[in-house]
Amino acid sequence: SSTTYTLTSTILSLPPPIAAAISTAASCWFTLCLHEDGLSDAADGIGGGWTRKQMLTIMTDTRLGTYGSAALCLFLVTKIALVAALGEDDGGGGGMAGGSCLLVSHALARLSAPYLLHFYPYVEEVGPKAPYYNCLIRARELVTTPRLLVAVMTCLGIVVHVHGDVGLAVGLVAMTIG
Repeated sequence: SSTTYTLTSTILSLPPPIAAAISTAASCWFTLCLHEDGLSDAADGIGGGWTRKQMLTIMTDTRLGTYGSAALCLFLVTKIALVAALGEDDGGGGGMAGGSCLLVSHALARLSAPYLLHFYPYVEEVGPKAPYYNCLIRARELVTTPRLLVAVMTCLGIVVHVHGDVGLAVGLVAMTIG
């Protein structure tokens, strides 16, 4: 999505809001809306359930509810507005434009998954989505400490390369794994 943003804003000369919308659409397509589905499921469960059991039951339901719809709309509008507000990359290496920040945010987001899988148990999935998500339970065995360290170092390398600031990189990674 960072490449899509940079290409559409600089090569095609599209305004930042349009480039941000195209980039977000490409990201949704590329990830099969996995993250958006998780966000909407979580919002439906937390918003619609009173007990843990009710929340988990709602989260495994394949239908999209009111809380999920609202959270998804707010997320997409906010993401597009924030990326557009950062503007296009000027090639100066400052690393604070839309494309650069998308690259860093994707790296940090990918780091959170192995960290969470390594240190916290995954809730066993039931219902129609079970075959798709239960692979994460088995994936937990693959996230060993050395592999987690490789993920952390890779993320640090990306942030340092984009922003050129080791202190910022360490701070962002520390906040991500928390």
